[in-house]
Amino acid sequence: SGAVLNLVRKEFRLLRPVWLLTILIAVGWSSVTVYQVLHQREHVKFMPFTAGAVGLAGTILLAVLAGCMSLGEERASGRHAWHLTLPVAARTQWLVKFLMALFAGTICAGVLPLLLLAAGQSLLGMSILPDHPHYPIEWFWGVLILTAAAFWCACAANGTVTAVLWTLPVLVAIGSAPELGYWLAGRGIHLLSSKTNVFGNFHLIVTMYHAVSFYRSGPATSLPQAALQAIANLVGSITFGESFLVVWIPTALLAAIQSYRMFKRHAVAGGRIVIRRLAPLFAFTLACSFVVSAVALYAWAAAMQVYQPIYNTNTAIERLLGERGSPNSGEAMQLAASDLHIVRFPGEETPRWLDHARITVISQGPTGKNFVIWPEKKSVPATYYHATVRLDDGTELSMATSQPVHGDYPHLNVRVRWPGAAQDEPLWQSGW
Repeated sequence: SGAVLNLVRKEFRLLRPVWLLTILIAVGWSSVTVYQVLHQREHVKFMPFTAGAVGLAGTILLAVLAGCMSLGEERASGRHAWHLTLPVAARTQWLVKFLMALFAGTICAGVLPLLLLAAGQSLLGMSILPDHPHYPIEWFWGVLILTAAAFWCACAANGTVTAVLWTLPVLVAIGSAPELGYWLAGRGIHLLSSKTNVFGNFHLIVTMYHAVSFYRSGPATSLPQAALQAIANLVGSITFGESFLVVWIPTALLAAIQSYRMFKRHAVAGGRIVIRRLAPLFAFTLACSFVVSAVALYAWAAAMQVYQPIYNTNTAIERLLGERGSPNSGEAMQLAASDLHIVRFPGEETPRWLDHARITVISQGPTGKNFVIWPEKKSVPATYYHATVRLDDGTELSMATSQPVHGDYPHLNVRVRWPGAAQDEPLWQSGW
């Protein structure tokens, strides 16, 4: 009876060096900080940097040792293999050891440093960290990641020192996998779009355009559109290079499964063993990142295939109307897709879905404002207009400018009517 409680007691004793080291680091960090406050002289101006370096190094060291010391010492001495023969499930032993490692890391490298920082700011009127409201949460996340990575290394390696030395390379490898997947997905989308017409279906790119929440002008009108919006909202952060849960949650689960399976095996010394066990985790993270990035980047590129042509069409119409001296209200003007090249920036191309489009523009009088043409920075009179863009597949775009509610530039409203549809639907509206 009391097997789990005995395992917890055993972990407390195995982590005794971590508790003692925590006290020493806390005393040293506090002494450096107090010395800085009491001696405000020229030769101690380097003390803020020293205090920050001591605190950061101590936190990293405690987090890593809390994760790998218990299992590392047991494996180095040979006791771990004997403990697996006890009448306690290996799953229970692994879970107790892992949770105790997280507990020790959270207390020693998370709670105690934040309490010291809070005390220093309250009693001494100083703080090493910047005034950021989210840094406690970010601090705790960093401590948990360090401790979990050190525990994984302790399961993969043989001994505490080896696990400590492998913690940083493992974190760098796993942390670089999402960025590498994002880069490969971006290169793949660019290569695919240059070799094939992946954005030729206007209905598909409009659906993807609505799925990207940054450009969405209204709620979803169908179940597929709602599903695409949900996917884009979930993985949309990858388009800005940020971390995303769609990759990290499966990676963490796989790392936990790997850790448990390695925990039951006999420890084998050697760096090749760690690399061999790290390779599946790296490949899995890279594959998840590549898939998620490819979906998100395709949605983003499809949205730009809608946004940029509309912007160029509006700019070309306003430029042509201004250069022709603001035609009379009601006068129609016929344009072609080739006329849009007058506002094409370097590197931009007219999308294929706009080829052979017929554009009819009806002027509705001057706005009394000037329109600045970029990149020439040429100023021409702005004109209200209504334009109809008819595509080859029968899709019809309606573009109209009107009096702005706020600002000086005309308000642009774009609607789309699909072939066979009874009425049009909003596509985009904006005030330039």
